[in-house]
Amino acid sequence: MTTISVVETNPLIRRGLKRILTERGYNIAVIAETLDDMLLSNIHHKPQILILEPLFQDQSAYEKLALLRSYNPKLKTLILSISESYYHIQQSLQMGIEGYVCKSWPLETLFESIEEIEEGKHAYSKEQFQHKDKYPNDARVLSSLTRREFQVLRMFGAGKSIKTISQEMNLSNKTISTYKVKMMQKMATNNVIDIVDLARRNFLF
Repeated sequence: MTTISVVETNPLIRRGLKRILTERGYNIAVIAETLDDMLLSNIHHKPQILILEPLFQDQSAYEKLALLRSYNPKLKTLILSISESYYHIQQSLQMGIEGYVCKSWPLETLFESIEEIEEGKHAYSKEQFQHKDKYPNDARVLSSLTRREFQVLRMFGAGKSIKTISQEMNLSNKTISTYKVKMMQKMATNNVIDIVDLARRNFLF
């Protein structure tokens, strides 16, 4: 029986995953809200598969995942995310993550992906690359952003003003405006709305 752990911030989704995975005969090791919680539980539990929504973890989520995998080298990871962005799929591929499923897809896709991973395969589908076809430059632009620029981008995506962002980051309005200009240059645009659109279509808010 395959042992699965889950990291998901939404309590309703956590409960739902626990129920449906148990009904399918999987052994549930840990259901956690954060990767920090999962790291703490790693002392006592060694799941075979981790189902993870990385989007609402902190910005060091992939570093923590790498640490978790170093503690448990046989651990395989399946991303289950609201994001259909190729940027996030690319991150998963670069990390060597075994599979990626979007939450908007039919539930059976999740179980098919788990089975593929159990068989030692990778669970990625052609449909996941449609975002890349539609927005071919998004992943390149997002990968070029500095950590600060990325943080500012997410705040723009959340609809925050320069004044609000400067207050929350404890930086001057001028500094935030400079980050905005640099992002616009990387996007080759003069319209700040394009920054907001970039963030939102890549689920960065």
